[in-house]
Amino acid sequence: MRHAVFVMLLLTVGGCRRKETPRIEKVGPAELTHQRSCEWLDWENNSCRADSVLRAGEVRFEQVTFVDASPGKTRALVGQLRGASSLVDLRTGDTLLRFSPHTSTRAWCGDSRLVVSSPLADFGSSQGFLGTTLEVFGFAKDAAPQRAVLHRGLRAVPRMSCGPGDSLAFIVSGTRGEAPIELYQWSPKEGSKLLDTWAGEIENGDSSDLDISWDSSGQPRWCAWVRPYSVNRCVPPVRPVAR
Repeated sequence: MRHAVFVMLLLTVGGCRRKETPRIEKVGPAELTHQRSCEWLDWENNSCRADSVLRAGEVRFEQVTFVDASPGKTRALVGQLRGASSLVDLRTGDTLLRFSPHTSTRAWCGDSRLVVSSPLADFGSSQGFLGTTLEVFGFAKDAAPQRAVLHRGLRAVPRMSCGPGDSLAFIVSGTRGEAPIELYQWSPKEGSKLLDTWAGEIENGDSSDLDISWDSSGQPRWCAWVRPYSVNRCVPPVRPVAR
């Protein structure tokens, strides 16, 4: 009888989890609570997990995996365990937009614009997710978010940068023997326009070494960081010599 009671006690305790003191993180007016728990009989902590809950206004978002907030902490892209992500107003808890799984933040351009990236498509078990869809969402007071597609295709976007005003710049990687590496600028009025192409290969590197800066006139410029990066030198594209 005692043995049976002892076994039942072990099963009962084994089904419970011991919880550590929750850690609360402020995200603007919202709170993100992290709760770590482990199985009672797991002395080596192999079963531990952390559960995160975001509370914005009166709304609770369970099983949160990430919170990418705007600089002013007014809005945030919130990912959840089931795979989808949402744009949330951190003051009220309102869900402003819903995104497909595997969507991630590329940049917040102040509090007024959010740039997100997602795969173009799932090409099955042999290839998985390929391609890039790059989108920008603009926010104005008392208006629905405005959406624009910056790039959609099989080529990657290794770098993008927020510019002055409403402008953006981004680099589309090349494919060997086919498309070159290209620099684009986007604005709400003109959309995406090609500014420049990189002549030839990037010496001792690839498109991940490229960077974008902005000159005094508000135009994007690009260069490639020389490896090793400790030399701290970024070289512009080589221009053909006029004859």
